[in-house]
Amino acid sequence: MAKVKVSDFIADWLYKRGITDVFMLSGGGAIHLDEAISKHEGIRGVCIKNEATGPMMAEAYARTKGGFGVVYVTTGPGGANAVTGVTECYVDSSPVLVISGQSPINQTTKNANIPNLRSFGIQELNIIDVVKSITKYAVMITIPESILYELEKAISVATSGRMGPVWLDIPLDIQSAYVEEDNLFGFSTNKKFTDKISEDLNNAKRPLILAGQGIKNSDAVSELKRLASCLECPIILSRLGLDCLPYSNVNNMGLGGIKGTKFNKLIMGEADVVIAIGTSLSVAFAGYDLSFFNPNAKIYMVDIELAEITKVQHRLSGVVIKDAQDFLRGLLNILYAFPIRYSAERKNWFEHCLKYKEKLSTKLFVKEQNPIDIYFVAKKIDEMSKKGDILVDDAGSSYYVAGQTFSFENGVKEITSGAYASMGLSIPLSIGAAIADPKVCILTMTGDGSLETNIQELKTLSYYKLNVKLFIINNGGYISMRDHGRHVEDENTMLNIKKVADAYDIPYYLIDDYKNFDTIAAKFKDVYGPAIIEIICDSEQKLILPIC
Repeated sequence: MAKVKVSDFIADWLYKRGITDVFMLSGGGAIHLDEAISKHEGIRGVCIKNEATGPMMAEAYARTKGGFGVVYVTTGPGGANAVTGVTECYVDSSPVLVISGQSPINQTTKNANIPNLRSFGIQELNIIDVVKSITKYAVMITIPESILYELEKAISVATSGRMGPVWLDIPLDIQSAYVEEDNLFGFSTNKKFTDKISEDLNNAKRPLILAGQGIKNSDAVSELKRLASCLECPIILSRLGLDCLPYSNVNNMGLGGIKGTKFNKLIMGEADVVIAIGTSLSVAFAGYDLSFFNPNAKIYMVDIELAEITKVQHRLSGVVIKDAQDFLRGLLNILYAFPIRYSAERKNWFEHCLKYKEKLSTKLFVKEQNPIDIYFVAKKIDEMSKKGDILVDDAGSSYYVAGQTFSFENGVKEITSGAYASMGLSIPLSIGAAIADPKVCILTMTGDGSLETNIQELKTLSYYKLNVKLFIINNGGYISMRDHGRHVEDENTMLNIKKVADAYDIPYYLIDDYKNFDTIAAKFKDVYGPAIIEIICDSEQKLILPIC
């Protein structure tokens, strides 16, 4: 597959869109950009004497010829000089694209992120922050593969609605980078791939929807539910998207990835068309280089973040860089207008997935035993939760088991650590949630090892009398590590949790027999305020691993 230099790609892209003249004043910070124009057979570089006049010339060029005008300037004072002309374009609604050179990314003040740093590289200036208020769109290109997307977006913004100037700032190391032209994704492909996704969903024999936190962040839960009812196909959720749908929803197959339900890697490996919406397709969720999927599957990714798409784009059949709610609404409109064709193969696929769910759901593997099974604890906490409650879980085994077991019925929500599953996070997360909404009950599942890392915040919990029920799994510490043969903790260092509760003035309850769980829970679950519940669990607990 042929590679092309970013600066050459830009020049050719402009030419193909009717640009035969670029107004420019050469400079070292734009050397690759300038060279590309100078050697392009179809574009004339019109050499100006002051960058301030470039946007004005491009403005008249656009008005006379139609379309848009283009200006190339160098970094620092070159870009600063162009501000005067861009202001003229802005107030007069003229579609002009300014492309500025910039110091290498690692020599920019924007990348350095040092407060009050005014300049870094040679003639470097954070020009984007300077021009944001006088442009319709302004961005520094930091990923070579995003160049097509940013060019198309910039021109779309400049020439639609009330027209106006746009600005792309391109560091030297991006200008000189080489990209696989066939792998570039564009802004204008959003609608094309939305249509293609609809078409492939219609033709798929084994379709699969993946949904992540982007669904919640864009307030698209209701759209996901509508999609679930429209499609007879499985939906697998990421860790931070897990509470988007209740597990009782017929389409919901639960959590995917290395810490997911027992059967989800089977579904991911068998699907022929995969649509990932609002999930970054992390290694833990989708495998390294999307290895959890059928190598012949068509995989489409819908995400608002360019960088997340770039890391796996070579495995994708198409991308839509868009807010999840906007995408889902557009997709639903297409599906309603052109209803899904439910073939026999498609019906058999969905029934096949439902059999996995019926036979391999986590709760079927819960053991009623002493010492107590952690999955039994998670199941009881899940059953205890009611509408409005918030479930919180910690690192290690509690994180693992909660993701496989919680069902999120009646709108119950979860707050947890997504990428890191950080030890001890459950206590501060619980406190923050309780402060934000004192009326709700926070049901928190943590381990004896995680408890120690933020034990001091039990005083905050106690002092403010927050309605947090803290279930502490006492299994000798670090089950998830010992389950993989790695553990160095001395059991003699384990806490006396009752004394800890007494020290922090928090009511304490002990559950050491699974048969007594409901009886003891009745004493605290409807009593407002904090409680510590120590549960004696199996030190030899085995975690449920997904079938590959």
